[in-house]
Amino acid sequence: MKAVGRMTSIKRNSVGRVNLGCSDPILPLPNLINSQQKSFDHFMEVGLRSLFDSINPVKDTLGKMWTLEFGDYRFGKPNRTVDIAIEKHLSYDAPLYVKVILTNERTGEIQEQEMFVADVPLMTDQGYFVYNGITKVVVHQIVRAEGVLFDESKRSTPARPLYNARLMPYRGPWFEFDVSKRSILNVRLINKRPKILVTTLLRVLGFPTDDDIREAFKDVLGLEYDIIEETLERDHTSNREQAVIDIYNKIRPDETVSLESAEKYIKGFFFNNRRFELGRIGRYQLNKKLDLDVELKEGNYRLFVTDIVEILKALVLINNGKREPDDVDHLSNRRIRRVEEILIDELRVGMVRMEKTIRDRMSMHGEEEKVTPSMLISTKPFSAAVNSMFGTGQLCRFMDQENFLGEIEHKREVTATGPNGLTKERATFSVRDVHFSHYSRFCPVTTPEGSPIGISLHLALYSRINEYGFIEVPYVKVLQKVDNSKKHLVGRIPVEDVLKPNAKTVIAKAGDVINEKIAEKIAKEKTIKEIKVRSFRSDEIVWVDPSDEKQYVTTMSTVDMDEHANLIGNLVSVRAEGHFFLRPVQDVQLMDVIPSQVCGVGMANLSCAPSDDPARALMASNMQRQAVPLLKPKAPIVGTGYEEHVSRQSGWTAYAEDEGEVTYVDANLLKVRYKGTKRDTNYEIVTFKDTNQGNCYIQKPVVELGQKVKTGDLLIDGPSMDMGEMALGTNVLAAYMIFEGYAYEDGFLISERLLRDDVLTSIHIKKYEHEVQETELGPEQLTNDIPNVSERALRNLDAEGIVHIGSQVQSGDVLVGTIAP
Repeated sequence: MKAVGRMTSIKRNSVGRVNLGCSDPILPLPNLINSQQKSFDHFMEVGLRSLFDSINPVKDTLGKMWTLEFGDYRFGKPNRTVDIAIEKHLSYDAPLYVKVILTNERTGEIQEQEMFVADVPLMTDQGYFVYNGITKVVVHQIVRAEGVLFDESKRSTPARPLYNARLMPYRGPWFEFDVSKRSILNVRLINKRPKILVTTLLRVLGFPTDDDIREAFKDVLGLEYDIIEETLERDHTSNREQAVIDIYNKIRPDETVSLESAEKYIKGFFFNNRRFELGRIGRYQLNKKLDLDVELKEGNYRLFVTDIVEILKALVLINNGKREPDDVDHLSNRRIRRVEEILIDELRVGMVRMEKTIRDRMSMHGEEEKVTPSMLISTKPFSAAVNSMFGTGQLCRFMDQENFLGEIEHKREVTATGPNGLTKERATFSVRDVHFSHYSRFCPVTTPEGSPIGISLHLALYSRINEYGFIEVPYVKVLQKVDNSKKHLVGRIPVEDVLKPNAKTVIAKAGDVINEKIAEKIAKEKTIKEIKVRSFRSDEIVWVDPSDEKQYVTTMSTVDMDEHANLIGNLVSVRAEGHFFLRPVQDVQLMDVIPSQVCGVGMANLSCAPSDDPARALMASNMQRQAVPLLKPKAPIVGTGYEEHVSRQSGWTAYAEDEGEVTYVDANLLKVRYKGTKRDTNYEIVTFKDTNQGNCYIQKPVVELGQKVKTGDLLIDGPSMDMGEMALGTNVLAAYMIFEGYAYEDGFLISERLLRDDVLTSIHIKKYEHEVQETELGPEQLTNDIPNVSERALRNLDAEGIVHIGSQVQSGDVLVGTIAP
């Protein structure tokens, strides 16, 4: 990506708003719902394949008769459109088909059959699902990252800080290695069972003698707290057999088993993939924290003996103060579960049940019978899992539709609650607090004001989620060296004199700006490979995850620079390892891409946020999403520049695809004939659309019949928009004054004009249902003749007793007239 230089002239957006910023944005605003769309696309292409592979192949109980495998899968066409699904209270979904291969192991006969699995809801282009006519969003979940975490023990004291290591797999129990006050290293394999000395466990894992253990840990022996030696002294076992018996007697004291079976059982705690699966992210984390070089590929997503040894070495060093422990609240130790992973985890339950049904049915059929795949497979468990996920799943929620800003923010929400997550009642202050690693990753102010405060967060504008679930942010590289070429030298400031080789002639003096003439002279000296220059902002953008950010010195994008992007001054304010310093300008390595990258979508639309109190900014950011769409919205007089960008990505606007002419326009349809085509392009206009919150969404055409349009011109305005800009309210003149006591406390006065001109008027849609029932004396009847009710209240009913479409009703009017026999 290329960075853009400083702004040289006043610029206006498409609606004429003046940009008073001191520079152009280095990086364009990304797709705000890309994390949702990209994740679901990956689920369709790869995630489902891994789901089927998790049970492939399915064999009968003895493994000698039948083998069933799930092959390639495909999706059919969607059963209906999004609009029809909402209108008829159905789901926007598509049928999933999979090829099933059944093999008779005794006869070698192979049968193939394509089977229908389930109707799987699809994500719309706007990043939401439609299930039973209701628009829903699957929110992101933040959880502990798999791998290992070194943190302070509860038994730690100021006199003797103690640290433990938690080994956290993708699937399976957590194991905790802890150090006692007497420097004894233990591990607990099963809850409520005695702890086991780590040296005893190591004997079972391939280090049978004391010398073998000392050789493996020779790098951490002889420290102030010689933990390995202290543990060996406490260990009364001396070989593998004794260690196996000792461990097995502690975790299963009432059972007798052979030595081989006991050893297999103990090793299974760590190395049996069905009981303990480290996972791809766990392997990635172990590689990073322990400086391992294990390739990230299938087959390596499990634990190795060397991993346990390296974890124990690191734990010994941490307890001796030779290595820093982990910060449990740092985002390098937390990751995001996106819609793909959430769906896979929910559907895996149905897949396991389906596997059990297949295996049970296999045992019911003999070799002589003609068995087809459809006789063995029941897809009901899978369909039930799909319905459970979208019907009652904790992370599948009704989409916030107060306005389109609420929709976008809901799709960018990250919650710590949900399956295997936190609850509002037991979430501690440290979990809720703003952490320095949240910088440019989470919005620092946008969070609920009640009990979920700090538990529900929102992604910052430019943040993105990488393939491992960690949040990356963009930075611009700041360089102190350039290659010896004219293109790179122009505008740079050397920090030392540039001398001609084998001579004392100065080509460029230190501190002078290199112009084209001087750059050409330097470039002719081929023996000079690179020049040390004053720190300058380059045109290279890098994406940094939380763990890598610790090693960089970063400064703000508002730091003083000249016209060539050279940093001015000797000292600049920087961030390093979560702290702020004043450092020499030559130490800077990275720079923010834009000041607003720390904000979420809501905060980025607060024009005075930098000068606002954080608590007030939090309230304003939240209240923006509560603004109902007005009948006559107006864009703010003073904006932030993001009003147009957010509206464009809302999905409620339409823009010209090319040069053309408007050939037809009314309240429901707009047609444009583009240059070089003979057919019109149709744009359907939404009017009076109901939302989850009962608001009314209305689109409006902003072009006229016969109007010429250019590429990118606005054609259709959405709800809460004014000429393509976000308009959550209107501009009114307010006075802070006393008026005959009416402004007491929270009271305020409004002018009659605001009511007369519908300045603050909004439309809301409410659905009324009435059931005509069968009683013991006969059925109820619909009628417009209801006793003891005034004619005025019945004036809008037709002959059947149902209100006329288009009637203007008031409070107390009858909508449906029924009488009981």
